[in-house]
Amino acid sequence: MVFFFVRCSVFLFLPLFLLGQPFKAFTLPVSNAQKSFTDPFTGGMKCPQFSETDVNNDGITDIYVFDRVGNIHSVYLGKRKISGEEKVNYVFSPEYVSHFPPAESWVLLRDYDKDGISDFFAYSDVPGVDGIQVWKGFYNENNMLAFKRINFRAPYNIIFFPLFVGGQSNLYVTRIDIPALDDIDGDGDLDIVTFNINGGFAEFYKNESVEKNFKNDSLLFRLDSQCWGGFYESGSSSRIDFSPAPGICYKITPGELAGNLRHSGSTLLTLDLDGDGDKELFLGDISFPNITLLTNGGNAKTAWMNKQDNYFPMYDFPVDLPSFPASFALDVNQDSLKDLIFAPNAIFNSIDEGAFLFYKNIGTKGKALYTLVEKNFLSENTLDVGKGASPTFADINGDGLLDLVIGNYGNFKEPGVYPSGLFYFENNGTYAKPSFILKDSNFLSLNKFNSVSRDFSPVFADLDSDGDADVLIGDESGQLFFGENMAGKGKPLKIDKFVYPYMDIDVGLYATPFVFDVNNDGLPDILVGERGGNINYFQNIGSKTRPFFDANVDIMPNISRWGSVNTNKPGYLNGSTAPILFNTNEGLRLLTGSDDKGLLLYEVSVASQKFNLVENGLSTLKNGFQVKPALADINNDGFFDLLVGNARGGLQLYQTPWQKLTTNTKEFKNATPANIIVYPNPSDDFIRLKYESAKSFSNVKISVFDLLGRCLMTLKNYNENSPINISTLPNGFYQIQLEDGLVKYHTTFIR
Repeated sequence: MVFFFVRCSVFLFLPLFLLGQPFKAFTLPVSNAQKSFTDPFTGGMKCPQFSETDVNNDGITDIYVFDRVGNIHSVYLGKRKISGEEKVNYVFSPEYVSHFPPAESWVLLRDYDKDGISDFFAYSDVPGVDGIQVWKGFYNENNMLAFKRINFRAPYNIIFFPLFVGGQSNLYVTRIDIPALDDIDGDGDLDIVTFNINGGFAEFYKNESVEKNFKNDSLLFRLDSQCWGGFYESGSSSRIDFSPAPGICYKITPGELAGNLRHSGSTLLTLDLDGDGDKELFLGDISFPNITLLTNGGNAKTAWMNKQDNYFPMYDFPVDLPSFPASFALDVNQDSLKDLIFAPNAIFNSIDEGAFLFYKNIGTKGKALYTLVEKNFLSENTLDVGKGASPTFADINGDGLLDLVIGNYGNFKEPGVYPSGLFYFENNGTYAKPSFILKDSNFLSLNKFNSVSRDFSPVFADLDSDGDADVLIGDESGQLFFGENMAGKGKPLKIDKFVYPYMDIDVGLYATPFVFDVNNDGLPDILVGERGGNINYFQNIGSKTRPFFDANVDIMPNISRWGSVNTNKPGYLNGSTAPILFNTNEGLRLLTGSDDKGLLLYEVSVASQKFNLVENGLSTLKNGFQVKPALADINNDGFFDLLVGNARGGLQLYQTPWQKLTTNTKEFKNATPANIIVYPNPSDDFIRLKYESAKSFSNVKISVFDLLGRCLMTLKNYNENSPINISTLPNGFYQIQLEDGLVKYHTTFIR
């Protein structure tokens, strides 16, 4: 029976599927000097929250992860434990997250009604109102875990409780905290422990479902204790103050009260460690890197904390996670004992490596005992560059293959210190099968500028028309580095020095540049994304060999709000644009990242003051905060591939439906040896086209594109077997397009 205050609504959360061509996640080989990453493009983790569940109804425990940095859902399918083996394998399975409701700040899965299916508890979805929303779990027709919203007959549709003076109030849990959701008093239903709004004391909200004869399938709460366990957390140190006896609150002094007027942040986990039926408490605090374990010397009905391990586990390797660690209990290795996972809960000032600690329970059900066995739980095989990831593709070593360069915001060293740099991954694969290996984690020695600059967003382009790619790098201060490539055409990148700030360009904060000939005058222009959510257009008013840009974006021909693009959410000041321009068979397109609106695609008309926003299925890609895209046809199948960096420092890789064409056509054909031949191929400074077809070509236009989809040269009225001078092109893989009226043919060649 379900109490009438808790009624399941008819609103189901169902996944969004693309009606057109999908953006399909895929992977490529990535390695460093030590290992190959088995799941490089999971998107990374920064402040994960772990819950055990069964997402596919196969009876095997899976792990659900919610990351408050980006509000991202992830699922890792558990494999049945092989007899005699200690470790259980968990496989990253993003196909299961589409049925999870949108949420922010924190999520915990609990089976409150004991039906064997996980339910979804999360921070309130009402702006400005702290509390808990609840979704009931069920298995859909495909045996995938899905959810329907529970409808509380209360304002804001979140958990409430009756006030002593009459009326009702939302059950207060902040977006910063993580509450304890557990059967605290041993009566079979789910209770809640969370900190008082002013901090110091933990409040116990008793679920009266069983007491009111509704079995354990309802959520009917009352405030049972304003000082559960009798203890007091001052926040001035990690040491906890205890009351002298069960049923008594710690008596705080006026000085303690004055110093703790409002709660700052705590994480809670309750667990019966000694088999006596009451719950111990794991406590994390926003001010400290350690976990405090409080032992319950009372009983299930009257908790009394009377012992503490301030550096749990003192007997093994104590938790040390700057800052604000959170605790999670899961049976990771399928032995029916609850293991422990600890992870950072602070979006800022949290470590980036060795941050997800797995402590195996090597004790018994009556006496838990924990030992540290892993420091990168579920993350050791994913590509992660710290905080923030800004990827771009370029041929760095001159071998004709696109390499990968990733800028970052930084890697945590100590609070407030995040050395920033560039990571260079060399493509050691082939044109059709790329593979990347980390060659340099401080590429171009950018961290030497960290005293004045950080948060690097690179792009490579030939700004001075000398046949090699130079580099532009945006930074946190809104300015640009420029490095001229002195190597020459077809040779490995060689940057002798940087100019900073380049051309005195300053867009305010978080510059993210891109280079493209926007006005088709043969000169590369610069687009710069920024924190404000707009895109700045700087037109090249110099020459081919001497580019020049006026730093004043408000003076024509520059445009400060190019295309009227605005990626800010209503009421917010941050938009964090990260623009890319590219040509498709449907015309010129602008793809930009944003702070928290995901990827946005626009139809571009240079003459238009406002670009048209195109949906195209991108809203179904859940990448998190501060997403930054990179586009290239890295496997040479004629379609762009999309790599997306995010604030968590990870990346996600997708196949796209975007073909590498420049204009709309009525017919498109891939050239074959039966009709068009490029020779010699591979080539040197000249190529020729030979037509082996019954079709007669006339008024032929030739265009050459690189792997990024950029048109590098065009030739009109081409005659068969005439030489085409490609001496200015760097060594690499190219696509050549032959256009005969409304028909286009494509083939490829190697220089």
